[in-house]
Amino acid sequence: MNDNNKITMLIAEDENLIRRYLIKVVETFNFKVVAEATNGREAVDLCRIIKPNVVLLDINMPIMTGLEALEKIHDSNPDICVIMLTSVADMRSIETAVELGAANYILKSTPVEELKQILINTWNAHCV
Repeated sequence: MNDNNKITMLIAEDENLIRRYLIKVVETFNFKVVAEATNGREAVDLCRIIKPNVVLLDINMPIMTGLEALEKIHDSNPDICVIMLTSVADMRSIETAVELGAANYILKSTPVEELKQILINTWNAHCV
């Protein structure tokens, strides 16, 4: 499949090692990472400019949290599919994310094959 058919993605994650890992993983299955953000403010700004299909958005980030960024992203780009990233399954944060329009959430510890299935299933069910 060529790059023109790939789903564009922005990854917003403040931890460089995790961000690099996610980029390598998602690019192995029909996603093309077109931007990276290290904090919520960068994610919001890049979404306004680039308008990716999907955003993987860490909940806990500096400058602006993922939840604050999610709200701002959906205010200016309601069609962007946002999937939250979290290291801990804090149910209150996840419920808030869903209330704010997140399509799904992924634990950072999710195995690669399961991560792939979650992304593809979320894309097909909520983002197309």
